[in-house]
Amino acid sequence: MFESLFAKGGLSLERLQTFCAVAEAGGIAKAAPDDLGRQSQYSRQIRQLEEFFGRELTRRNGREVILTTDGEKLAALSREVLGSLSEFLEEGRGDEPEINFGAGESLLRYEVMPRLERMAKTRTSTRVRMLNLRTQAVVEGLLEGTLDLGLIREDSIPTGLEGEEVLASAYVVILPKLLRTKGKALEGWDRLKGVPWVGLEGEGKLATDIQALAAKRKVELQTVLRCPSLALVAAAVSGGSGAGLLPRAAARDFPADRFEHLDLPGMDKLIRRIALVWNPRRMAVRGRLEKARRQWLGAFSHEK
Repeated sequence: MFESLFAKGGLSLERLQTFCAVAEAGGIAKAAPDDLGRQSQYSRQIRQLEEFFGRELTRRNGREVILTTDGEKLAALSREVLGSLSEFLEEGRGDEPEINFGAGESLLRYEVMPRLERMAKTRTSTRVRMLNLRTQAVVEGLLEGTLDLGLIREDSIPTGLEGEEVLASAYVVILPKLLRTKGKALEGWDRLKGVPWVGLEGEGKLATDIQALAAKRKVELQTVLRCPSLALVAAAVSGGSGAGLLPRAAARDFPADRFEHLDLPGMDKLIRRIALVWNPRRMAVRGRLEKARRQWLGAFSHEK
């Protein structure tokens, strides 16, 4: 069994580890900055892997060295092999594995961290490394093996990954009471007329959807500040810069004596179905990862 892997030299765990490091850093120079000797060593080890497999694993793109399609495939396979061996070693020493968990900043803050705290109190948590990533980066990390678990919209799960819906993320408009329009009482979306608005930058789905909902009701949001994340929107709203759209889970940070929580008509269309997502290939070879997956599914299902 596996005779072809040992029929000639060139393959070693060290070379695979080097290849993973170069792949994750995005090039040889980035993997060993300001160290020409190590860069030369990495280049030699990658050439040896290319000779062993008979495939081109890297190619030049200007001054950079990037992975070919075969190189990306080998990097993913290497992460699986090295991750499984590392977990086997940790099990023998009685160490708890570290789970790399990726999600957007607002999901990490408002949905993941409270559950992690409760898991720690009940001693069901493992060591976790939280990574603030956009949806595409979470997907790529799971496919490439740099992430173990992630939270993304259910409709964003691609081929090659599996997931299970764990929560429905609803939104609410938070309005500082000091910014309410003076004069006659307004209802619904009209309550935002003339009120400064703190929104998300870019053309993401949530940013465009809230604009479309307001426009449909003939309300133009008076944007005074655009932020790169909902966490920064929350900070700006808390400071009184304007009203803003935030996850309903964030409402607890905005006391009712200072802020209004507006559940406006049509906002049910903003609900996002969020899934816990994983790579079934990695799950099949890493027993402790399966245990962590069950723990996180339990943490979310406990509150459904």
